[in-house]
Amino acid sequence: MAVPDTCLELSEEERRALVVERREEDLAARLRAADSLMGTVALLGGRDVALELRDRRNRVALTAQQAMLLRADAASEVAQYRWSVVRDAAGRPVASTEAVVLLHRLPYAAAAQLSRTEEPLGRVLRPWGMRRHVQGQPCEISATDLAGEELSLEVTAVLDLGTGRSVALVRERLYAEWVDAFYHRPGGLAW
Repeated sequence: MAVPDTCLELSEEERRALVVERREEDLAARLRAADSLMGTVALLGGRDVALELRDRRNRVALTAQQAMLLRADAASEVAQYRWSVVRDAAGRPVASTEAVVLLHRLPYAAAAQLSRTEEPLGRVLRPWGMRRHVQGQPCEISATDLAGEELSLEVTAVLDLGTGRSVALVRERLYAEWVDAFYHRPGGLAW
């Protein structure tokens, strides 16, 4: 089949596929460039979002991969583990986030706040100059979160406080329903 010169030569199905492909590229680019997952999905969805902390554990051992990405010693350093769900204003799940945070690398006030409150990690670290460094490209996944909800897109990022010293590793995974709405609905995410 010859490549069409213009979009007018495409069938309706081909045009829809092209729109989905462009939205996939746009979403991937926005997630790579974002300094905040919550801000990005709120902007794209046109609604406020809120984070619900579902689990927090202290003194969690690092895996070899986590230690490598954080430039940490897996044998001697421990982290705080945080699992959260980002929900839109209607309560629908948008993203699941898991983070391992090296509290001992944070300013005392930030570490104390993360230990005693449910404040989002990014909101606590932002005043300290937090930077988000996405590792590789956002990738499609076929998985479920800890509550059994279907996930479809994953981003891994390392957070630092502007000094270049890594303080947290986050795995952000978007729920399939939200991604599908962004890719396929005319006009995007008008739920």
